[in-house]
Amino acid sequence: MVKKDTQKFKDSIVELAQSGKPLKEIHTEYGVWPESVRSWIKKANHSGPYAPDNLKLIALKKENKRLQEELRILKVAAVLLAKN
Repeated sequence: MVKKDTQKFKDSIVELAQSGKPLKEIHTEYGVWPESVRSWIKKANHSGPYAPDNLKLIALKKENKRLQEELRILKVAAVLLAKN
């Protein structure tokens, strides 16, 4: 397990909290006080990989990848239908 004071550990706890995991469960599983998690989230929202702009960019990249895959599938289907 990663030490509690490392940035990697804090980032993973912030990610868990932002994904919807209750702070009480995080406290029980990892021994991190909810006040600490709230503080880490507050800091992360102002800078770093969890800044609102970065989260929006990540979501847009995910959607772009999904749409590209759908387009690829549709192109393959069109070729198959055209052969029949």
